Amino acid sequence: MGVIQASSLTLRKQWILAFVLVLNIASAQVPSGDWIQQQRDRALEQQQQQQRLQQQRWEQSRDKTLLAQSSTQLAQAVALLRLRQEITNKVYSRFPKPISSHNRIIDGKLYSTNGWVNVVTNATKNGSHLAVTSIGENSIFCDVFKNVLEDTVLAKEKVKTVVIYNHPEHTNLSTGQVLRFCFALRVEDWRADDLSLAAYDCGLPDTFENRERAGIPIPTAEQITAAENEIKTGLRELAEKHLAAKRQKTEMVADKRKAAEAKALKWNQEQAEKGDSYGLFRMGERFRDGLSVEKDLNKAREYFEKAAAAGSPSAADALAKMSQSSTNVPTTK
Repeated sequence: MGVIQASSLTLRKQWILAFVLVLNIASAQVPSGDWIQQQRDRALEQQQQQQRLQQQRWEQSRDKTLLAQSSTQLAQAVALLRLRQEITNKVYSRFPKPISSHNRIIDGKLYSTNGWVNVVTNATKNGSHLAVTSIGENSIFCDVFKNVLEDTVLAKEKVKTVVIYNHPEHTNLSTGQVLRFCFALRVEDWRADDLSLAAYDCGLPDTFENRERAGIPIPTAEQITAAENEIKTGLRELAEKHLAAKRQKTEMVADKRKAAEAKALKWNQEQAEKGDSYGLFRMGERFRDGLSVEKDLNKAREYFEKAAAAGSPSAADALAKMSQSSTNVPTTK
């Protein structure tokens, strides 16, 4: 008897659940046409948003590429300058260098002043200024001072002493004078007993007299002309190699661009064949603008119509603009 009551109770619960389910189905609203359109618009908006994000990523990648290209171009320019300097140095290793104000003579050798340091800046890294303390026959001794605060009073404290040979204004300097600038070559330290001081040499001017005293050869007019011609030939060959490499790189970039464009065209075609609204729209743009395909306004209109039917508002706008432009074209008599 208990088993019969339990089974009847279970059957009754099943009937109640079935009745409730029927009521829910009956009371449920059938999706309207507006609701379906809203869902389509939402899906299309999400698709367009995703496409915009992809476009932003592509632009960011392009900006990074342009920045990398700028850095590469700067590095190439620096390398080109170095190669030109190497060509010049190679030529003048066989020919005497022409006399120039950019050259200085130190210990019987000829030096270019390119890359020389400013003694004032180099020697006063831990100080405030450089003052002349002693003047010799061809050298000056300078002390580096820094400002210190002692009992609220500003005082000077000596940091170190440096030696400068062949200062250009040697005869016009006076003790206590503060040097503002002085370009020189860092040379071997000055030593006396256990004392060692940093030394700099400004060198002697590059003149016929100083070259003769130092035993440095003076180039003849023929040697100067021959050296200049060799430098011009070397620079011309270097420029031709640079242009050839640049042309090859341009062709490689163009080939990569063509391959990427062909890949994009293939993808658009495949998506259009599947009825995708964006693929149809892109094919319409391609035929309208002649992008990787031959320009054909009839095919462009056909793709735009299919894309608009698939729910692309951009395609509908493109159709409207095409229709407007066609009506604005003046008729020929």
